[in-house]
Amino acid sequence: MTQTVKKAWGDFHLYSLKNTQGTQVDISQLGATIVNFFVNDKNNQRQNIVLGFKQPQDYLATKAYIGSVVGPWANRIANGKFPLNGKTIELELNEGNNHLHGASIQLDKQRWTVESFNQQEICLAIKTKEGDAGYPANINFTVKYALNDDNELSVEYGATTDKGVPINVTQHTYFNLSGCHGKIVDHSVVIVADHYLKINEQSIPISKESVSETAMDLRTKKVIQEGITANEQQIKLVNGYDHCWCLNQEEFALAAQVNCEFTGLQLEVYTDQNAIQFYTGNWLSGEIGREGKAYDAYYGLCLETQHYPDQVNMPEIAQACIYSPHRPYSHKTVFKITRS
Repeated sequence: MTQTVKKAWGDFHLYSLKNTQGTQVDISQLGATIVNFFVNDKNNQRQNIVLGFKQPQDYLATKAYIGSVVGPWANRIANGKFPLNGKTIELELNEGNNHLHGASIQLDKQRWTVESFNQQEICLAIKTKEGDAGYPANINFTVKYALNDDNELSVEYGATTDKGVPINVTQHTYFNLSGCHGKIVDHSVVIVADHYLKINEQSIPISKESVSETAMDLRTKKVIQEGITANEQQIKLVNGYDHCWCLNQEEFALAAQVNCEFTGLQLEVYTDQNAIQFYTGNWLSGEIGREGKAYDAYYGLCLETQHYPDQVNMPEIAQACIYSPHRPYSHKTVFKITRS
């Protein structure tokens, strides 16, 4: 096994997880961010399969949450409001009338504490205070990344709180299985879901719909280009995919799969969550990445395992995303890389 590596990275550090297949995942305590994800492709060429920057100041400047952990509530809450214990809680708004990814808490810009680190795993932690961005509780977050010799990167999230509060944490890495040599429009995708959440103009869910006979039907392989150019209102609303799929499983299982013929790489996503947000990087704005290339629209894709967006305002299932001193938050997702 390769020696443990920790190296300076501006005012932060990079911590490298490595395995016997030559895979290396570099994590920073800035945002608990996946900065690099190196794998060997079908021709044994080393590829970096995530978007990213060379310097931490670029991560501090970006508004695209590239590679980071987001929360306390990943995704959107309509009008930043929701009922809790007979009161209306009001959170900060940072996307029009929406609360998105924790607003000013900015877990992606914070220095997380490294609690433990070795060549196989790293555990990071951070605290937020009651009142931050309007959240009604103190929350202690942890995230553990672990890389094994089967090319599985597991991500385990945890949170404890002193009062009832909605929690929904996820990873916002943009994957590009071509090694970031081009856009992801030629990748194919599968999502194991019979239903998705139809959205309004503010990207808030308005109904649960069948994927049948729509561009949202990803139960069998679909090339992304075909989906994002579909003549359908839901696609046109957000210039591609930026929707939540309601996963079929009720326990830890395969949720999604992405393939790239150019490199022969396949990404499988397993999770214990009830939903996955599939985002095709529609709003990437041309920031210059580590390769000196502009990250324009469709240069990376996100597979964000999570609760439903705005679930706190869905009476029949709202309580499922409220956590308390007697009910800690936990969430596990595995990103597995294979080669053809």
